[in-house]
Amino acid sequence: MVLIAGAMGIAITQLINNLGNPSDYLLCSDVDAMTARGFPMVPSFSKQEVNFPTSPGSEIPNAKSDATIKHVNWYIVPSKMGFGSSPTITADSCVWWFEKDYPFSSPYSKNPNITTPGANLDSTYKPQPQGGWLGPQQLAAPIELTTQQMYVWALTADQTGGKAGTRPRENQIPPTPDALNQLNQTYGTGLLGGMDVRYYVNITKSIGLPAVGGLQPVPFYEKVAGEDSEVDDALTQQIRVLVEGLALVNKTAIRAKDPTPAQLIEYYAQIGALVQSMPTGALVFNTIDAIARKFDYTLQFGTDIRLSQAANYPNRGFRLMQQQTALTNAVLKSSSVANSTKITHGFRGMPQLFSTKVEIPIASMVGRILYPFGVSFLLPIFVITLVKEKEDRILVMMRMSGLKSITYYIAHYIHFYILHIISSIMFILAGIAFRMPFFTKVDPSVFLLLFLFWGHVQIALAFFLSCFFSKSRTALVIVFLLVLCGVIVSLATETIFDTDPAPLGYFVWPAFAFYRALSVINRSSYDSSYQPYQISDLNGSDEVFQVVIALIIETFVFLALAFYLTEVLPTEFGVRQPWHFIVSGPYKRLFGKSKKPKDLEGQTRQDATGSQALTARDQIQGEIPLDPEEVQFEDPDVKQERSRVLHDNFAPDCPLVMKNMRKIYPTNKKLAVKNVTFAVERDTIFGLLGPNGAGKTSLIHILTGLYEPTQGWARLAGYELDREIKDVYRNIGVCPQHDILWDDLTVGEHLYFYARLKGVQASDERAAVVASLNAVSLVPFENRLTKGLSGGEKRRLSIAIALVGNPGIVFLDEPTTGLDISVRRLIWDIIGQAKQGRTIILTTHSMEEAEILCAKIGIMAKGTLRCIGNQIRLKELYGRGFKITFACRPESVERASAYIASLLPANAKRLDSFVTQESWEFETQPGLIQRLFEEIEANKQAVGIDDWGLSQTTLEEVFLRIIQDDDADA
Repeated sequence: MVLIAGAMGIAITQLINNLGNPSDYLLCSDVDAMTARGFPMVPSFSKQEVNFPTSPGSEIPNAKSDATIKHVNWYIVPSKMGFGSSPTITADSCVWWFEKDYPFSSPYSKNPNITTPGANLDSTYKPQPQGGWLGPQQLAAPIELTTQQMYVWALTADQTGGKAGTRPRENQIPPTPDALNQLNQTYGTGLLGGMDVRYYVNITKSIGLPAVGGLQPVPFYEKVAGEDSEVDDALTQQIRVLVEGLALVNKTAIRAKDPTPAQLIEYYAQIGALVQSMPTGALVFNTIDAIARKFDYTLQFGTDIRLSQAANYPNRGFRLMQQQTALTNAVLKSSSVANSTKITHGFRGMPQLFSTKVEIPIASMVGRILYPFGVSFLLPIFVITLVKEKEDRILVMMRMSGLKSITYYIAHYIHFYILHIISSIMFILAGIAFRMPFFTKVDPSVFLLLFLFWGHVQIALAFFLSCFFSKSRTALVIVFLLVLCGVIVSLATETIFDTDPAPLGYFVWPAFAFYRALSVINRSSYDSSYQPYQISDLNGSDEVFQVVIALIIETFVFLALAFYLTEVLPTEFGVRQPWHFIVSGPYKRLFGKSKKPKDLEGQTRQDATGSQALTARDQIQGEIPLDPEEVQFEDPDVKQERSRVLHDNFAPDCPLVMKNMRKIYPTNKKLAVKNVTFAVERDTIFGLLGPNGAGKTSLIHILTGLYEPTQGWARLAGYELDREIKDVYRNIGVCPQHDILWDDLTVGEHLYFYARLKGVQASDERAAVVASLNAVSLVPFENRLTKGLSGGEKRRLSIAIALVGNPGIVFLDEPTTGLDISVRRLIWDIIGQAKQGRTIILTTHSMEEAEILCAKIGIMAKGTLRCIGNQIRLKELYGRGFKITFACRPESVERASAYIASLLPANAKRLDSFVTQESWEFETQPGLIQRLFEEIEANKQAVGIDDWGLSQTTLEEVFLRIIQDDDADA
């Protein structure tokens, strides 16, 4: 952004100077530079040059001695409207007169030689040209009047009992000689009626040419009944109507490259008609006492940017001047005995040197807009980085591999701050290279200090904002808009504050505080009314110093908020703390452990479901009064497994043991895991099956340390989950359901990273990585980026990550989901070989996969372990022996079904019946299978059977028999 600001400054300055043919002027000079008709001469950008009077610069104070100074009788005003593509200088008169009788003095107020009666009663408030503004020459070609005159009327509220008088709107006077001879009239009553009458020329278009439609006497006043608030409401309504009308004006004259006079007149006529409907302000009279010479009134004259940009609408100061001068003379008239006292009000602009050569600090002014963008673009990047790792579950994966949250955030803090330092250095070097005043005139210690603390608060903001997003795309849009809106708002408030200090409340949002400091320092570098900032200027009353203090405080505030929200706001993974954990947590640590262990014996507590929750000592020893409703669906094998485990009837080195594991989510009080108890031996693949919502994922997240159990005890690889979690992390491996990989890291770099997370010694890292690569047959791909791997290769890499460091327990969450059959077979072979010397916990929805791989299977539903055992045992308990399936033509289904039913035992059950196919389940009897083969093969054509098959009960059928429809909706 510094490069852009510097380049734009150089380019714009050079372009303007090349195109403009720079000149030096003395504005409002005493030297006569007026036209014959009494208008100031202005520069012409056509081929014809204007012959201004000139003087050498040595004769003009403060001018360059070698310059040629042109004398002009106008001053520069902001242009409200420019037509065409050629550059223009908007000039205005140096003298204003607010009464019709004013003294003549050259060069600004020459005698206009007015011969038409009343021709000096115009509403331009400027010196008269030759013949007067309302003379025949001006009225014949009134184009110059369109931008000079003022339509004066106002609202008024009289709280003096009618002493203010009236001044209603009069009818227009036609532009005829007889009517013009009667212009100098007065009308109205009271104080308002004592004001001088002037005339506004209404200009219309006749046959494409401008023409005078009539002369409107001004000023006039429209009464509003009520207090000041009613006047405010009336003004607001008038503004609303005017703005709506401006939107409908034909803007052809503005868009045209060279608008014709007719287009200009049409545009100004439409604008004029709208502006005439808008009062210049309001007068509220409180006291009028001519005898005591006491007058109390309020002038309500405001500013609206939409009105100030409309052609011909005067600014607030001029409207106040006009109204005050008119009231002053009206007051004098009402108070003077002779009724002839009068003040002639006028003012003149002072001489001033002006050069068309661009010397304004364009680069610094552009930098005021671009600097905030240049130092804020990292904030969206920081937030996206954090949210992306959360969205892609990278953070979850690293936590399951043993990464501490504090380590994660400190690493990112250091990483982000290094990026901030690099960007700040580039920012500063670019500014110095372009000789920007911000970087060359200001003490470097000032902006270095500011950038130092902005980096810290920017990172704190990134941590804070990342708490509210779970999708990186949403975070990108919202945070970028936040930065954009922050810059826009700060630029808008700069206009409000201007040179006044910003209130301390404005610094609550760090971006506003930082942008304000940038603006103040930048202004001091190029504005001649300020001194460039020095480090000694940073004291208690200095605005930049207050910003630095605010940034320091806000860094700690937003870091604290980020920590709190990270713990409290719900996310897909992790344990959410209650909103009061900051207080309740320390309280429990101080007072919750005051009881001695012996006091806990035999005690129970009530959990959120109302069931008895045991102390840790009771759970381990097996003193277990269970809730009957929770265990009613457990089969005898599950009860036997619980008894076995609670009485420690397993090998001392059993890798995975859990007792009475429960999980109640505090947010919705849902009981997700109900007293699950089992043990899995070494060299075993244990299949954990169940429908969605059964509690499998919650149980695995507890065992991997991602969730904290509500109650229960577990030991993994010889280490207790609640007390030795660091050792647990070093001895488990996790393969998530979806590949969580970095596209720009190689296969080997992934394995080295996770090996270090698991605490593998540096001397053993290479051996651990090679062993994992060999286990999944990825040795040739060690140096390949993961974005170049196929889906099956990425899945094998995820398994390799789980196996790195030779963990005693490996959790595989649906390792073959979405893979084709050949890759699945390869993964199955890898898993089968990987079980040697370790325990593997496998979750899957593929019953075929479970049948091939798992030596022991547990099926869960609604948080309860329904059954547990090997496949033979489960089929024995929940299978019905055999299943027979046949296919035939639709018209033969009924006959074939009756025939099959006649061959099967009476307790046979029809499972499925379709248009051309049926299946039956039955328990075998001695000789039944042989008889079925003989009978069906001999009679299948007679009964219409085209094809048939006989099979034993599958694991899928066992699963479906155990899991009911309502279990799948858990």
